[in-house]
Amino acid sequence: MWKLNASVTELRVLLPANATLTKLTGETIRDWVVSRSNAVQMLHVTFAKPVEKSYSLTLFTETANDATGTVAFVPPQPIGIERESGTVSILADDMVVDVTTARDVRQVNAPSGTFYAYRFSARGFEVTGRARRIEPVLETATRVTARLEESRLVVAYALNLSVLKAGIYTAELTYPTNFNVTDVRGVNVEDWKAAGGKLKVNFTQRVLGTHRLDLTLEQANKTFPPQITVGAVRVTGATKETAFIGAAAAAGIRLKTEALTSSREIPIAQLSQRAGDEALAFTAEAPDWKLVLATERLPARVVAEVFNLVTVGDGIVGGSATIRFGILNQGIQEFKVRLPGHWKNVEFTGPNIRRKESSRGPATPAAAAPALDPRLSTLDTNTALWTISLQDKAWGGYTLVVTYDYQFDPKKAALDLAGAHCEGVERETGSLAVTAAANLKLQPKPAAEPLRAIDPSELAETDRALITRPVLLAYRYTGGTYALAADAARFDEERVLDAVADRTQITSVVTEAGEMLTQASFMVKNNEKQFQRFKLPPGANFWGCYVNNQPSKADRDGESLIVPLPRGENRDEAFAVDIVYAQKLAALDQWLPQHVALIAPATDVPNTYAEWQLFVPATKRVSRFGGTMTVARGTTYTWHDAWTLCLSVYGSIFRNMGSTLLFWLTLVTLVVGGAMCTRRNGWRAALKLSGLVAVLAIICAFIVPQLPELRLVDSLGSDSGGRKERRQMETSTSEGESTVLVETALEEKQVEHLRALLPEQRKPKNVTPIASPA
Repeated sequence: MWKLNASVTELRVLLPANATLTKLTGETIRDWVVSRSNAVQMLHVTFAKPVEKSYSLTLFTETANDATGTVAFVPPQPIGIERESGTVSILADDMVVDVTTARDVRQVNAPSGTFYAYRFSARGFEVTGRARRIEPVLETATRVTARLEESRLVVAYALNLSVLKAGIYTAELTYPTNFNVTDVRGVNVEDWKAAGGKLKVNFTQRVLGTHRLDLTLEQANKTFPPQITVGAVRVTGATKETAFIGAAAAAGIRLKTEALTSSREIPIAQLSQRAGDEALAFTAEAPDWKLVLATERLPARVVAEVFNLVTVGDGIVGGSATIRFGILNQGIQEFKVRLPGHWKNVEFTGPNIRRKESSRGPATPAAAAPALDPRLSTLDTNTALWTISLQDKAWGGYTLVVTYDYQFDPKKAALDLAGAHCEGVERETGSLAVTAAANLKLQPKPAAEPLRAIDPSELAETDRALITRPVLLAYRYTGGTYALAADAARFDEERVLDAVADRTQITSVVTEAGEMLTQASFMVKNNEKQFQRFKLPPGANFWGCYVNNQPSKADRDGESLIVPLPRGENRDEAFAVDIVYAQKLAALDQWLPQHVALIAPATDVPNTYAEWQLFVPATKRVSRFGGTMTVARGTTYTWHDAWTLCLSVYGSIFRNMGSTLLFWLTLVTLVVGGAMCTRRNGWRAALKLSGLVAVLAIICAFIVPQLPELRLVDSLGSDSGGRKERRQMETSTSEGESTVLVETALEEKQVEHLRALLPEQRKPKNVTPIASPA
């Protein structure tokens, strides 16, 4: 810090002879240069503009220490000044400093982080000392994870490096020479270099305290090794080294402890930061530990579950085989599937399929392995052996779908329903489902072992989800191949209805002169019929025709009428076809009953329900119905109706008032009997009779209070019976008997029923509803 009395444009500073200027900071500096002459270094600082009053300049210099460790603390000296004063502070990193000479200076309190502090008032002072380096103390705690794969051994070292007392800028490590260092990671790692079993790691800044380094070492194996060796990675100069080692292997490989050096095996639960697949655990307190582990490749165990779905269509058989492989101990990269030779257009679907190859010929025994059950297929040369190769090994499970089809004579053919089978598996189980088109008749031949017929509901839920048609045949098998044949033939074709009339409503009006006008309405659903044919009763005169409430023209075809029918998009929508015609009957002017025969118009469209309403003059009554239609109940009043009404009336009276009538009848009988007994046998007999009446009166006193409840129970019982009867009637109503609705209403309202059916209430009516039988 300069105190200036005038403005200056340049400052000079004398640097120690053995010092090197590394950095200079200050304001408005335009340029600076260090000139050397006769072992004297002079710093010239030039400003961009003159500075006044005060100026602060910061210099950073470096001086190499000599071998003796003696250090002279000489700060840079400003040139061209009148008076100088300042402070000399001594700091040290990773060093211990002892001041030996302090001349013309005064020691003051040192700030925090500073070893010594001195004040001086003029040049000529001297401060010297001796410095010695503090050696760092290194300790390591390593977590080692060794993992054996198919073609390499990977060992990961998580090294916790503890640096005490003094910091370090580099670290040197020693690793096994039969490994290659593939990765070094850590905080502040600048670069690393590995060669000849030595690894040197450089840090971007001084490391002090705990620091983590992650090292990855790999060893390539051309063939599967019978054993592996895992050694320690040591830090040069470390005073304490400990390690926890975990060993793991890829699926299908087993590790066993063979030899231990300076280490011991521990339970896997005691392993810190355990990885998910580690199977062996060790700990080592010595730095030169080593493990030798024996390796074993586990044999693959493969089981297969096959679902064969066969769909028999009209002239073509299409099917699929869903093969679910269960893979244990070892991965599988190749599957062998044997298919019937008559399958065509075979396609395989599955993940990561690389290649598909087929070869024809007899089956060969499965690969001889202790864990597998070799079996020789009985298939002949009419089979094809397919080899499915994958991009990579499949582990745990694999699903392969085979689709195919082939043609046959749809009129009559013998079908071979053999399925797909797996070669080289330990066990095979499966099921077979057969579906067929609706127009085919499928007759299976008797199934032999190992096929066993089952109910379609016994198929697995995952298999039933693949089926879209009803299952005709279902089988299950275990073990070897099976054989199944079936005869397929078409059903005889039946003609379907071109049109149908859901409801036919006929209304006729008859006059006393015998003139009758009839309107017949047909609610038709048309499928493919072009015309509807009508044949009118003999002597009928055709008046008109309406289709869907629109006038239409009807053509004559001999004795028949032909009415064109429309065809819409919705074939389930009904439309009305109405015809109107007139007939001449005999005059209704006789006082004796007359026989009248009415014939409905005939049509070539089937009918499901017909109703005929007949209107007669008010002076006429219709009775004694016959023909193929059933008269609606309530239209007539015959002897049968009268007898049924009589039973209903008196039965109701007895159910509701029977107990009261019985009581009064008993009372009258006792009174009359007592009078006659007194007249014949005297007063003694009368007293006996009075005692008997008193006993009966006491019994009645207990019974009479219960009579209303009994009556109520009887009423409820009759209601439930009525409800049962109504349920029966409603059931018949759903079958098309329109007259049941009348009986149901009468059952619910008995009083109105009685009044309506009295003889004086029955009068001839003008309308006679007629309903067709159910």
